[in-house]
This record gives sequence, structure tokens and C-alpha cells, in this order.
Amino acid sequence: MSSFDDKCECRGTLTFVNVRDTRHPRRQTVLTTVRDLGAAVRRVRRENGLTQQRLAERAGVSRQWLSGMESGKNPSAELRKVLDVLAALGLALEFVPQPSLSAQEEDPFAGLFEDGS
Repeated sequence: MSSFDDKCECRGTLTFVNVRDTRHPRRQTVLTTVRDLGAAVRRVRRENGLTQQRLAERAGVSRQWLSGMESGKNPSAELRKVLDVLAALGLALEFVPQPSLSAQEEDPFAGLFEDGS
């Protein structure tokens, strides 16, 4: 299993999480709820032809726990177990700062007439 400690750079307020397929780096899923995370795990598990039991064994969790996670019914899931399940599927979490408007986006004409001196 891979270590996730060196893959997370957290800055600002976190509201979105990406799940990145480490085998297909361009494939990402943006998650905003626990249910989104479960659905992403279920989708990748099925795409890989794994049963819940087989994935649970690989990740070192119970099938019941995995079932609850996939259905979004386990909102207080241990992060270590979640990371183990993602690693068993070749997935990684990436924390993304909440998008905010920069001063330039708030005022598209800001700085337009400044001469830089």
C-alpha cells in the first residue's frame, strides 16, 4: 500500500476532495459528500471486477464496513480504513482548497489602467 502522508498539501478551507486514480492520473472525481466517496469506491471496485468481500480482504476491513462506506451510511468512518480501501483500489486522495474569487475576478478591470510605476 502507498503512503498518503506525503501526498496531501492542505491550504485554506477545504471543501472539495479529489480521488485520483494513480494508474490513470488524468481521471479524477470531485467529492463533496460522504455518499460521493462511497459511490466513487463502488464504481472503481466494480470496474476492477472486485467483490466487496475481496476488496475488504485486500484493505483489511470487514465487508460490512465496506458496504456501509459504499452506501454512504458510515459517515464517521475511520480515515485510516478509508485510505486503506482507496490504496487497495490504486486511488489517492487530494485535498483541494475551496475556490474563491481573486481580486482580479471580482473586478475584471482592476489594474487595467495602471502603468506599473
